[in-house]
Amino acid sequence: MNKQDISIVVLLVILLGGWLFYQHTQGKKQRAAFIERQRQIAMASATNDAPATALSPKTAESATLSDATAPAGGDQAQAAAPAEAVQAAPGAEPEAPVETGVPEQTFELKDGEMTMTLSSKGGSILRAQLKGYRETVAKDSADIVLDSSGAPILALEGVPGLGARADFQLVPSSSSDTNAVFEAVGEAGLAIRRAITLLPDYQVAVTDTLSNSSDAPVAIASGAIGMGEMRRLETNKVNTLLVDALPAAQDRPGSYGKVDHWEKKGRVASVLTGRESGGCSGAPDAAFLPEYATLSVDMPQAWVALKSRFFAHVFMSDTPNAGYRIGVRRAPGAGALQIVSVNGAMLMPPAVVQPGGELTRSYRLYIGPKKFSVLRRFGPKSGDVMDFGTWKYICIAVLWLLNMLYLVCHNYGVAIILITILVRLAFWPLTHKSTESMKKMQEIQPLLKEVQAKFK
Repeated sequence: MNKQDISIVVLLVILLGGWLFYQHTQGKKQRAAFIERQRQIAMASATNDAPATALSPKTAESATLSDATAPAGGDQAQAAAPAEAVQAAPGAEPEAPVETGVPEQTFELKDGEMTMTLSSKGGSILRAQLKGYRETVAKDSADIVLDSSGAPILALEGVPGLGARADFQLVPSSSSDTNAVFEAVGEAGLAIRRAITLLPDYQVAVTDTLSNSSDAPVAIASGAIGMGEMRRLETNKVNTLLVDALPAAQDRPGSYGKVDHWEKKGRVASVLTGRESGGCSGAPDAAFLPEYATLSVDMPQAWVALKSRFFAHVFMSDTPNAGYRIGVRRAPGAGALQIVSVNGAMLMPPAVVQPGGELTRSYRLYIGPKKFSVLRRFGPKSGDVMDFGTWKYICIAVLWLLNMLYLVCHNYGVAIILITILVRLAFWPLTHKSTESMKKMQEIQPLLKEVQAKFK
């Protein structure tokens, strides 16, 4: 090793040491900031958990809450746009909902793509069985079931008397194999009518209509609606759980930001650890970490996706929202950190429902495979849930070609072989020219050796 090589090695060692020191100091700062956010959240939670109440006429006139709907087409009051903020609450286990004592009933919606199980508790979606997608590679395996019973989809928070375990009644006359209508009565004169409809391409349309039968305005505090849960499959050891979100531009309706992929710098794990990590840091030790923690992003979103290696839940709010909350759960015990589930909720702004008035909120869901041709039709930039990375457009072209070949041979193994042959043929002019140059070099190699020996 000459002096130049030694200098390069020494420089690389110094740079590596500096990078490790920087990572260590940044980790300490992020952990301190995480603990401070936890303290602030704990202080704020004591004052911000106010239930919805009926307002006096004078108070109702001065209310500036979004989504307020007056009777007979009254004007909606506008709320100030929330500032972006990220808050983490380690160890914040969700509170157990109050049981009513009424037995739970389940109902099924079916189409050619999936069977969805609904619950009378909260009028929520418990699970979806995807037809044609096996749970394991075995040929006799049952269809995969995406289970959200631990954090039901569409479970409401912040609406008085209409929480996750409230009793909803199915309206048989308005329901069918692909459509269900629930009704429930809450507190302070509030009632809800929820319509759930299966659509093609693994999509679900949901419309909530809140009505106020009392003679006083009813204020609904800031709340949320469940986006479901994505669990790690025990049959698939390489099954990373991730989150994507598309920010909505607050000053330009219909405009969107760049899709936020949470896999960057280990952001899902950072909900538990309090710091972003990545690179050579490896999985942190779970011994001193909470088993469950949440993180909120207080910025309106076009959609939010919970995804595993092969499947995704994408939740789109057609009604303006206030951001989203992500909950992360790890495997119990010590050892390397292992994420076992990720759940989410779309945050909804406060609202006022006037006497005799209604408040309508609508949502769309995608519950299905990570199939680009289907995902891209769901909403703006929804194809980016695939996250092809730097080579996005090349990957999309190759994927399109692979699917075209599959339509011909009906076997992805054969399609991969065919696409490999096509790629080799496409690069044949370059490889052929390189091969010819190597042959010519081999032919003159003896002459070169003679010249080298002559002029030593």
